[in-house]
Amino acid sequence: MPTSSLLQPVPLTAADYLLLSFVSSWIVGFTIAEGSFLIKSNQDACFQIKQRSHKELFKAFQLIFNTNRKIGIELNQYMQFSVSSKKDIQSVINFFSHGDVSLMGYKQTQYLNWIQYLKNSAAPAELLIFYPAVAWQPPGMGRRSLQKLGAVIDILNLNLSNTHKLSWTKQISLYAGN
Repeated sequence: MPTSSLLQPVPLTAADYLLLSFVSSWIVGFTIAEGSFLIKSNQDACFQIKQRSHKELFKAFQLIFNTNRKIGIELNQYMQFSVSSKKDIQSVINFFSHGDVSLMGYKQTQYLNWIQYLKNSAAPAELLIFYPAVAWQPPGMGRRSLQKLGAVIDILNLNLSNTHKLSWTKQISLYAGN
């Protein structure tokens, strides 16, 4: 069987997944294909990923999203990573709103609707909700409103890395016409 030095071996442990240089891109792509941002019947926000069993992969999700949430198993074939606590939802928001790679297509629309739901619910008092740096403008936001939003983001940027500061700065400048 031919082998190639271009192919990396499949990670053996959950921690090995975190060492992959493309792990953030991979998680975003995996979410586009197999993930969901949803609202449960009790009105709680939830993020989940479901696919055929791969124990170490799902343990890696726990590490990436910094949670001890139990991984569900259905029909001994499918595993489901599902989080809905405020702490876990904040980790999801942080990952998808501040990552180097953005969601695309329908999954991006689903995420933005989910974020809007969180913003309009009781959650904002307890969650730091950021819109991702995408070519999207919140409805009803004119140039002046966006400039005010930019000032608020400048205050929030005090606790963000330089990469995230640049992302927000470029986005607000784009919308504010600078």
